[in-house]
Order: sequence, then C-alpha cells, then structure tokens
Amino acid sequence: MSVQDEINKAMDDIAQEIFDNAYEDADMVVDKIDRIRTQVGGILSDYSKDDGTISKSRINTLLRELDEIEIEVNSEFSEELEQLVTKTAEQAEKNLTGVLIAMLGVAVVFGGRDKRPKASETINEIIDFVFNREIDGITLSDRVASVAGLLWDTMQREIRYGVYRGFSISQISSRIKDVFERTAWQFKRIITTEIPIAFRKSISHIGGKTRIIKAVKIIDEPGRLAHPDTHRRHECHRLAEQNPYGMGKGVYLPKDTYIFDPHPQCTAYFHYILDDKELTGNA
Repeated sequence: MSVQDEINKAMDDIAQEIFDNAYEDADMVVDKIDRIRTQVGGILSDYSKDDGTISKSRINTLLRELDEIEIEVNSEFSEELEQLVTKTAEQAEKNLTGVLIAMLGVAVVFGGRDKRPKASETINEIIDFVFNREIDGITLSDRVASVAGLLWDTMQREIRYGVYRGFSISQISSRIKDVFERTAWQFKRIITTEIPIAFRKSISHIGGKTRIIKAVKIIDEPGRLAHPDTHRRHECHRLAEQNPYGMGKGVYLPKDTYIFDPHPQCTAYFHYILDDKELTGNA
C-alpha cells in the first residue's frame, strides 16, 4: 500500500466517525429544542380557566408572551450548531494534520515546523466559511432563523386555532407537539448538511496549506438517506464523474469551493492526491 493509500485509508475512518457523530448530534440537538417547546405547555396552563380552556380575550397577550420562545429556539439551535461545526473543524484539523505528519513528517508536509499553519487559524477559517458563505444571498444564520420562524409561526396558528375552537390546553399542547415533530426534520437536515460541509472544507483547506497535496478526489457514496438509483442524480455523483483538469474522474483542486456543498445532506468527502514531484524531491 502506497503512502497516499495509507493516508486516504485513515481519512476514510475519520469521515466515518464524523458522519456518524453528525446524525447522533442532530438527534441530541432536536431533543434540546423539544425541551424548549415543552415550556409552551406551562405558559398555556397559566392562561387556562377552570375548564382547561383559554379565554379568547387573552389570546393576543398569550402570544406576545410566547414570542420569547421563538427567540430561544433560534438562539439554542444557533449555539448548538456553532459548537458542532467547531467540534468538527477541531477534530478534522487535529486528525488530518496528524495523519499527514505521521506518514510524511512535518518538513515534507509543510516545509518545516515553523511553517506549519496554526491550528486555531485553520479552525477559524473553516468555521468562517461554513457560517458566512452565501447561497442565493442566504447565509446559514438566515436559514436557521427561517426554520425557527417557521416552527413558531405554525405553533402560533395552532394555538390561535385551538383557543378560538375552545380546545383544552392538553389538546392544544398535543397539536403543538405534532407541529414540532413535523418540523424537526428541518433542524436535522441543517446539521447533517453543514457538518459534512465543514469536513470537506477542512480536507481541502488543510491540503491547500501543504506542499505535497496537489488535488483532492471526490469519494461519493449513496450515503445513509439515498437509494443508489437516486444517488446517481445527485450533484456529488455528477462531479465525481467529471474530469476537469485531466487528472482523472472526480479530481479537483483544493481551491475549488463549489465542490464543498453539492447538495443537502451529502455524505461525499475527499481523498488526497499527492504531488509525486514534491515527494521525490523530499525523499
């Protein structure tokens, strides 16, 4: 097995761990947001009459008090997402840089210990890319606010509808729970989209800082959600079949940012293509 193969085998293991953690973390974050949602039930109880219903005359006051819930959901999700992206960037920087140095030595990889990029700078650049890139003028923070707002708008409609129909607070709470369960997938979708993007950015960004990585190769897999037939229609599969630089199918330069975000919940990642001339020159 060549050095390149050994490095890429290690990257396969890192990718597996990061993607598995992304799905587990998504469930954990949704559970935390759900606990915020349960606060609504307590507020509804404060407004209930002896018969368990809420007076129509109090609906506007009730909804104004509940406005804080939307802010809390947005804040909680934003903080959790930032922590997860940071964790992914830290894990990728530590492991990818560690593998390269362990296999080739810091002199070969970066040209000397003093030329190795600072871990904190690399991590911050990865985080900045994830949160500040725009898609059709929309940032990640905009999408988070949109999902939180959608959840809250739908909950408001259910509360208003339930109060005017004379539903009990238990009935209204049940309808709110249903709304949350129908919306939760959108929170998970953001997490399981952004974590792989952070990882792909990490691979390419770190590779671009070295002396011996000349390209990255897309490793596209059907993933955990897509059937193989559906996967063939995904952008990552199309990119993996292209040969833009004549270096082989799916091979791109580390600077090609358009390969970082092929489609939502993409589980493609990259292998490194080493520069044989640099390796020979440092042998």
